[in-house]
Amino acid sequence: MENPIDRFIGIKITHVAAIPGTQKIYMAWDSGESAVLEISEWIETDRHFRCLADEKAFQSVKVGPFQSAAIWLDRLDVGADTFRLLAQEQGTVIHEQRKVG
Repeated sequence: MENPIDRFIGIKITHVAAIPGTQKIYMAWDSGESAVLEISEWIETDRHFRCLADEKAFQSVKVGPFQSAAIWLDRLDVGADTFRLLAQEQGTVIHEQRKVG
């Protein structure tokens, strides 16, 4: 059964993980695309993200409700569409995941 909220949400995050020892995350979307995103500038310049300078806090990233955002520390979230735009701005290699079989 389709979730009624789905029609209001654009792209969805299917996977997110912090890359240890960096201020980068790996993200995959339901479109089949994925990217490695550098967010150190956000951490250095935005007071809301400064708490992510702590490695443990940064590693806490997870997919949020309805797959519409990535969430850190259960309180700091960024939308899937914002990350997709960031990947385009950074020229991050975005590729389609190919299904085998």
